[in-house]
Amino acid sequence: MEDSLQNKYKFIKKLGTGAYGSVKKYRDKETKQDVAIKVITFKNEDHFIPQFIYREYTLLSIVNHPNIIKIIKRFKTQNSMAFVFEYLSSDLHSVIYDNEETYLKPEIIKEYLFQILRGVDYLHRNLILHLDLKPANILIDTNNRVKICDFGLANTYTVPPKEQNIHVQTYPYRAPEVSLGDTYYG
Repeated sequence: MEDSLQNKYKFIKKLGTGAYGSVKKYRDKETKQDVAIKVITFKNEDHFIPQFIYREYTLLSIVNHPNIIKIIKRFKTQNSMAFVFEYLSSDLHSVIYDNEETYLKPEIIKEYLFQILRGVDYLHRNLILHLDLKPANILIDTNNRVKICDFGLANTYTVPPKEQNIHVQTYPYRAPEVSLGDTYYG
């Protein structure tokens, strides 16, 4: 996979590291377009793709909305998977916390919230629960376009609801009923 990445993309910089992998900024050598590549390494002697990786890829492959991150391509090796995403220059966490002197105007806050709600509405209408919605998973570009990303904990919703895992979301953003142990949520 590293050879494929090196042949097609030029490494620019590391963007972040999560529980299951890292995200790096690359430039497509052919199109000159910046992309974000999330590489997830898994330890599995049988070389099966872990369920959360398969679920993230499947869900992102079927969604199509201006406020949901687009997956461009994927690469797989025996023990890793890489997803190539469109690149957005910032996230809501950085906008809020990295520059405390910057005051967000009410119209910008409303525009961000409107776009987030449009994305969440689209997911819910398609019976998809993101389950890790937090400022770091809300990407923002230089034109103030907002996109929801990181579908690693996402799941589909069924009627009637099936029992779900309570170990979802970053704790401070977890819904009260989930924090209290409710395993049937939607």
